[in-house]
Amino acid sequence: MAATMDMAILRELFDRIVDVHTVLEIDAVFIEIIQKSRNRLFPYRIGERGQLQE
Repeated sequence: MAATMDMAILRELFDRIVDVHTVLEIDAVFIEIIQKSRNRLFPYRIGERGQLQE
């Protein structure tokens, strides 16, 4: 499906974009797209011993 590292990088990027938007308050349509995209990312998978899985 997708690499865990890729999902982590995208989550961080999307979160920072939303943070910047809260300060600058510009381009609300773009932020909507970012938030919807973030919600569609694959969830992290956790192993039986609590480890983050690829």
